[in-house]
Amino acid sequence: MTGLSALKLVSSKPIPKSNPRVIRRQKLCKKLLQQLEMARCFKAGGTYEVVITKRVKDNETGEYKQIQHPKKIKPWWWTAADGKTCLTVRYGAKTLELINGRNAIETDGIDGVISALEVVQKAAEAGELDLQIEGLVNKHSEASQTTRPTLSLRKPA
Repeated sequence: MTGLSALKLVSSKPIPKSNPRVIRRQKLCKKLLQQLEMARCFKAGGTYEVVITKRVKDNETGEYKQIQHPKKIKPWWWTAADGKTCLTVRYGAKTLELINGRNAIETDGIDGVISALEVVQKAAEAGELDLQIEGLVNKHSEASQTTRPTLSLRKPA
């Protein structure tokens, strides 16, 4: 055997590295982890702060340098009028409906928020919220397409 006949040749396609469903799931899991850490810090009596690094140009020297500053993160939970603590899961600026017509989780205090976030985190990692995320993204993209004005160009007669 010489040349190509010595190799095992097959028909195959590469697996795409950027599956939109997986990317959205990872984005949600990252935000859920931030909320979980914030809730744990809140329970301990501390504050939670995310520090981001930015490249900025110095006007005097023209050089770029990296600065770090805190990013403001809002909690997804609040205390309702009846004293219960409610928690929503957000994807971007929109609230995710966990079950049709229900978008909040009612808990008893910060301990309930922590346990609910842990359950939602495991569900998101397992892919149980993929359909809800897709529905939210598709609804948003359909709304932006229908409200976008169109411009038609006519040739002068």
